[in-house]
Amino acid sequence: MDLPDVITALDETHFRLRGYPESNKEKLLLITISRYIEQTALEHGTGKHRASFQYLSRINDERGTREVYERLGDSSVDVHVYGIPDWTPPPEYELTIHGGWDQEFRDSWFVVFVP
Repeated sequence: MDLPDVITALDETHFRLRGYPESNKEKLLLITISRYIEQTALEHGTGKHRASFQYLSRINDERGTREVYERLGDSSVDVHVYGIPDWTPPPEYELTIHGGWDQEFRDSWFVVFVP
């Protein structure tokens, strides 16, 4: 996936989002960046990938997300997912699940890959 230089220059930049994105454009940017990081993890093939979904069921709700995390689980990448445990990924996903009901799980959206 090729991204514009303005996006790739954001490496190591932290974003803080207050409240839910005001529009689909804001959410789309976050999804695009997430997909880029996920694709980087898949291409690298090893390393540690961590992602929060607020609710773990969001992994299963969107076909593209489900497919990416199935592929990540099949790789040698150490994949950790975080969220409210309202859905349990099947064992073949090979994900390490960190679930909880605290505010931190409800409010966090992050995608981090370390080769």
